[in-house]
Amino acid sequence: MGLLNRLLSPVGPSRFSQPSETDDFWYNPVPFGSNASGIRLSPESALQATAVYACVRIRSATVAMLPLFLFQRLVQGRNSKERAYNHALYFLLHNQPNPEMTSFRFREYMEVCRLLRGNSYAWIERDYGGQVRALWPIHPDRMKQPKRDAKSKQIVYEVRLEGGERKRYPPNQILHIRGLSTDGVVGLSRIGLGMQSVGLSLASEQYGAAFFGSGGMPIVALKHPRKLTPDAKKDLREGWFKDHGGVTNFFNPAILEGGLELEVISIKPEEAQFLETRKFQVSEIARLFGIPPYMIGDVEKSTSWGTGIEQQSIGYLTYSIAPDLVNIEQELNRTLLTINERSYPEYFMEFQVNALLRADAKTRGQFYRIMRDIGVYNADEIRDLENLNPIPQGLGEDYWRPKNMEAVGGGDSRSSDGEVETQSGALVRAGDNGRFNLQ
Repeated sequence: MGLLNRLLSPVGPSRFSQPSETDDFWYNPVPFGSNASGIRLSPESALQATAVYACVRIRSATVAMLPLFLFQRLVQGRNSKERAYNHALYFLLHNQPNPEMTSFRFREYMEVCRLLRGNSYAWIERDYGGQVRALWPIHPDRMKQPKRDAKSKQIVYEVRLEGGERKRYPPNQILHIRGLSTDGVVGLSRIGLGMQSVGLSLASEQYGAAFFGSGGMPIVALKHPRKLTPDAKKDLREGWFKDHGGVTNFFNPAILEGGLELEVISIKPEEAQFLETRKFQVSEIARLFGIPPYMIGDVEKSTSWGTGIEQQSIGYLTYSIAPDLVNIEQELNRTLLTINERSYPEYFMEFQVNALLRADAKTRGQFYRIMRDIGVYNADEIRDLENLNPIPQGLGEDYWRPKNMEAVGGGDSRSSDGEVETQSGALVRAGDNGRFNLQ
């Protein structure tokens, strides 16, 4: 294929999307298949378990909905930054990573792949200067298991494109977000690791559906005093299902004649602890995905650990979502930014998690008041956190602090214009004639 044809060939999701049913998968990185429950499992069939679907939906949507910004550090070694609106990556990450996907849809898809298969991939389309032009997701089933090249010592990514073409990409052309890994190269699938729990959940759902689909009737045996011909057995079986099978025939009385006897040979659902098993599997799957059970509808034990809903939500964000966000941020910084951009003046990507940590209105009000009183926030910054416009004419830009506060070492505190402030204990504008110098 010539250079012009390569430039004009489609590079979007159509080439990297999920293989069709007729395509022979040349590599499947997740060891799915039958498990002890007898259910043949795949990433897609695992989503039929409502608890799995709920966990994947919540986790992927949480990561996708958070604002993702590109910042530039203003002062080296300090948390002084501003949004890098003029950098091309800002628009790609925050708005539209490629012409066919929004930022939400892109990140949601990448996270779903990582949760179900342990890895998510995207091809990095760059211009001649090496700057990123677009990010195109690659379905994990099209990616051969990444391995380290013996000569170059670099990880090699080999993709089977639509039409059967195989292409190798160097590490700087593939964005690879891994899950938990035992070798640092390939992530492990949560579904693959927890396939027994997911299989049991699906098996219990199928059993319940079949049980109630038959009208709640257990499996029975029909005993006849004489030996029946094959045709007679068939007629008897079909007649029984016609009269008593299904929900609509549940209350039809059974009329036994000719010495026919009825014997129940299956155990009752309560004896098999059917409901208890289903409840336990919800908790098991929630544990597998690191999600509090109440978030997927299991509220029975939502406060049994001595913590309320709010504390569990904070724990979910702190110990479950936050590590994933750091993983994604660092991989984006390492892969998409050049070496010069990663040095000072430093560019870096960062998720904004403030919206997820918002408490109730009363608690937020108390927090804002404390932060305002000690000069950490001004009125405009608080209004920005509440998604409100600044106060007109710059009236909300002043910082305030108690007048009886003094600098470390004692003495009267001084304003930014050098004037000494008296210590009457009142809350005054820092500097009174000027604004508090935060630097």
